[in-house]
Amino acid sequence: MPQKRDFLCKGIVLSFLLLPLSAHPSAFLKKLKSKILETTWEQRLKNYQNLTTPGYGLYVIPRIVEKAVLVLRKHQLTDYRYSQSWSDDILYRQRLHEAAWPIKLDSSSEHTISLGRKGLRKNCTVVEGHVFDRVDPKGKEELIYAICPR
Repeated sequence: MPQKRDFLCKGIVLSFLLLPLSAHPSAFLKKLKSKILETTWEQRLKNYQNLTTPGYGLYVIPRIVEKAVLVLRKHQLTDYRYSQSWSDDILYRQRLHEAAWPIKLDSSSEHTISLGRKGLRKNCTVVEGHVFDRVDPKGKEELIYAICPR
């Protein structure tokens, strides 16, 4: 019996939705079309405004990558490279490359992003460091921005 009742409820709802269409089909369709176009135009404008807002959308990437991008921008860098420890994490490597644009990834850059200090050479000077809790049970991870002369 529940299937019959569900079908009946859907029919009633559908008939109430189609009632304006049956009374004045052209007026209803005109209004519906204008609403769709307005919403689309407003949404397009909002999306464009979002695209031109610096840092918009960073909230969807991992926090450590978001912070790395903010560090690169804060120091007004034009290029960077990541250490072997950062390079080993495929997700972080890809997300940083995407989010840091237009800052270029350059293997000859002296500006280095690293996961922890163990990925840095001895001649590197640490400029900034941040510690983050991991979601998984691995504990904490450290973001390091350092200048490593070639």
